[in-house]
Amino acid sequence: MSSTFRFGGNDIKIHLPFSGKWTVYQAFDGKWTHIGKWKYAYDFVIKKNGKTYKNEGLFLEDYYAFGENVLSPVNGYIVAKRDDLKDNIIGEVDRVNNWGNYIILKSDLGFFVEISHLMQYSAKVNVGDYVKVGDIIGKCGNSGYSPEPHIHIQVQKYGILGSETVPFKFYDYIKENKLYFYSLPKKDEEIEATILDKSMKLRFNFILDDIYKYKNEKSEIVEFIVKMNDKGEFYLFDGKNKLFFYMQGKLFYFYVYDGKDSYLKEIFKLVPKIPLINKNIYYEDVLPLDIRLNKFKLILIEFLLPFNFKSFLE
Repeated sequence: MSSTFRFGGNDIKIHLPFSGKWTVYQAFDGKWTHIGKWKYAYDFVIKKNGKTYKNEGLFLEDYYAFGENVLSPVNGYIVAKRDDLKDNIIGEVDRVNNWGNYIILKSDLGFFVEISHLMQYSAKVNVGDYVKVGDIIGKCGNSGYSPEPHIHIQVQKYGILGSETVPFKFYDYIKENKLYFYSLPKKDEEIEATILDKSMKLRFNFILDDIYKYKNEKSEIVEFIVKMNDKGEFYLFDGKNKLFFYMQGKLFYFYVYDGKDSYLKEIFKLVPKIPLINKNIYYEDVLPLDIRLNKFKLILIEFLLPFNFKSFLE
């Protein structure tokens, strides 16, 4: 159960398609266009001082989002694209080509992502190209059925235009200095994309057979060795106990502890998850029950958990 809260369970997860701060213009089940089989989609705009534009907002260039980079939200292949449509002047929309200029990606995990309303001739990729999370694939525009420049993103069943959408979550985002994992922001909320701190990631890049030595409160030497099992899983080993760890994207985390009370177990309790970003934020995590409880309490809670799991999240 803790895995669901720590890592998002089996939900489809994608990264944000932008950098910086953007505001949710329309979320799932939006009242304008995110309805029916296309209800699982998000629209993002940039707001400053409560407005999406400067001056009178009469021209595309007045809109803060117009021309901003659109980033790949997944690792995968480009399976379809179009970028020859003109950007609508403010006050007009293209009712024939609803999606406007678009890019469709097939994730390495098998699902499809479409990003729509791109700027004319802004696509930086071609069909068949392989892209990674964070690569620039185009620019925010105002093509198709778009009243103002914005980014539209959806996860869908198939790699064709107009395919039925499916639910998803975003890997992470920052809202009011709090880091959220595997969540969805609400309409009108301003969120910020996280940025990988490469130097921090390098510090947590533990190498096989590396040895770390420390002095405890009794001036005794405590030693941890980086090991790997026959499944390719890495862990810290103190000679008796094992603490398994993993690094994925902008996150380093411990996920399994095998052993008795030890310094490794205390490390798991103190820092189960470490975001690899250079920003003063706070976040929440849920420790596995076997780390938090003794065996008797664990058996009792495992019996009660299916009946009321919310009682055991604190």
